Amino acid sequence: MIKSCQRNTPFHSTRKGFYSMILITKGRAKETIGYQTYTFEAGTLYFIPENTLHKIQHWSADIEGYHCSFDSEYFLLCLKNQIKLMEYPFFIPDNDPFVCLEEKEMAQLIPLFDKLKQEYTNRQNYNDDLLTRLYLNALLLEVGRMYIQLSAETITHSRQEQLVSKFKRLVHAHFLTCRQVSDYADLLFVTPALSQ
Repeated sequence: MIKSCQRNTPFHSTRKGFYSMILITKGRAKETIGYQTYTFEAGTLYFIPENTLHKIQHWSADIEGYHCSFDSEYFLLCLKNQIKLMEYPFFIPDNDPFVCLEEKEMAQLIPLFDKLKQEYTNRQNYNDDLLTRLYLNALLLEVGRMYIQLSAETITHSRQEQLVSKFKRLVHAHFLTCRQVSDYADLLFVTPALSQ
């Protein structure tokens, strides 16, 4: 749930090492994600990938909804190597970080958010949250389906645009270990030379 104490707090730009998923059920929010500013109304589900520049510009006094944050380590603890968070379309930097939901989709997601919250608050200790992670996984899978179905972007990206997008994701994931163009070329299955 969106905490009431956060509504009147001054907000600063941050980069967090976790993913966030926010569903607004009432009110509105104005936030900057990356370098783009958005205004979100009730019925909007928006996403903030890890290490993305983020600033809350304004939350209306009547804002209500759900805010779910998690890091990749927590998420992958029980799902090792099965799912890559950056492959969800809403966490890909070049895609819109939000989707506007109809009542039908809201009715599907709110019970999942409620169940996730219930399981998280009922856990006995840190290791007693396998079910919480599974509900998080189910929520992300359901949201992924909705995002693809409801996404306004119907334009297919060219091969070059897809390559640039994949390159950005690889740099984000491997910038500490891969320093050479050839390293990324190998990961992308292309040649490092521009003339080839």
